[in-house]
Amino acid sequence: MMVFTWKKVQKLLLWLFALSVVVGISMHPTPATSKELPQASNSKPAIVLVHGAYAGLC
Repeated sequence: MMVFTWKKVQKLLLWLFALSVVVGISMHPTPATSKELPQASNSKPAIVLVHGAYAGLC
């Protein structure tokens, strides 16, 4: 049988409060901001080749 003292209950409540604050902050939505990169008028699009990108589809 476990005996809870007031000091243990206070410590548990403090940990639960801290955990709820961390979870609450991490789940708070933040607005996404995007900054467009300046492009020259004569620039060509970039082509990226990824080795083995479709290897698992066959």
